[in-house]
Amino acid sequence: MRTFFIALLLSGTVAASAPPHGDGERPAHRLQAEMERLGLSAGQRSELQSLAERFRAETTDFRQRADALRHQALATDPDDPRYAEVAEQLSVASGELAADVARALGVFRARAHAILTPAQRSALRDRLREREQPWAQWRERHHPAGAQQP
Repeated sequence: MRTFFIALLLSGTVAASAPPHGDGERPAHRLQAEMERLGLSAGQRSELQSLAERFRAETTDFRQRADALRHQALATDPDDPRYAEVAEQLSVASGELAADVARALGVFRARAHAILTPAQRSALRDRLREREQPWAQWRERHHPAGAQQP
């Protein structure tokens, strides 16, 4: 899991950006490749791993909250007279969790970004733009601008 969060930093997305339908490469291998492309020093790698470990420890609660929400949603019967009330509570709790995750990721990414040199930051931005292209093409094919969404 530690490598997932470091990969998150290097990919710029929660899902460790890969072209649509995946590229067949394991996340740990992508992480190593990205670290090599950016030319991270041993010290930078160590700092990022330490940061990721702290992030993982700090966000354990998020995973537990998400699991609890999922279980509660699955256990709620639509025939229950309180279903709408429970669904509303789950919606509010899910929104709060999403906001907490977004804040924590923002702090993590800012701290991780600070570990990189200006040249590495520039290379990372270029790499993120490059990795975004397949997604942008997929979105345009499947959800053209101006098209009516159902």
